[in-house]
Amino acid sequence: MIRSTALAAALITLTASHARAADCTVEVASLRTHLDDANDSTSAWNTAWTIAFGVAAVSSFSLVLAEWNPFGKYDANFKETMIVGGVKSTIGVASRFTVALRVHLPEHDPDSCVELAALHKEAQKLRKKEHDSFWLTVFGGTALNLAGAGILWHRRSFSIGAASFAIGFPVGLASALTQPTRTWRLVDAQTTWSAGVVPTDGGAMAILGTAF
Repeated sequence: MIRSTALAAALITLTASHARAADCTVEVASLRTHLDDANDSTSAWNTAWTIAFGVAAVSSFSLVLAEWNPFGKYDANFKETMIVGGVKSTIGVASRFTVALRVHLPEHDPDSCVELAALHKEAQKLRKKEHDSFWLTVFGGTALNLAGAGILWHRRSFSIGAASFAIGFPVGLASALTQPTRTWRLVDAQTTWSAGVVPTDGGAMAILGTAF
């Protein structure tokens, strides 16, 4: 009877272990595919906006060096607008290198559950990068455009500063709105919250936690 019970317990444990490994294998395939796609989309976004800001910077400084306004008279207003625009675009290029979205896929592991844990960790890292990058682009870009507008207002006129802001702000906003945020949304959608109370020497302590 004891041997039969032990054998049954062993079979149940083995079956549960195989089921858990199978679940991990399925999740690994799904999450790795997601991160592969995220790697492609973030690389494309970084490259596209690096090129866009780079072209804008080169164009602005080139017009200043050539002393040419393709839309009308070349004067101090146009010159300083191009300089401010070129500096903002250069900062945009630099930001794509300093705070670029990058995905680091973990190596394959013989134990699918260990690999899944590593993929979850990378997904959480990418979620934070997407979150921080989005809001930095929104608020940082707005602050940069306001600073540029303020400089032109001080040096030239309010209308020149306002025109610069009207051109630069939508570009910065477009950069933020086109940024990939799929992992941010995925992690938030699959994160579960839990709460509990743990007894302590002095009474009790509430605990709030999350799991992805």
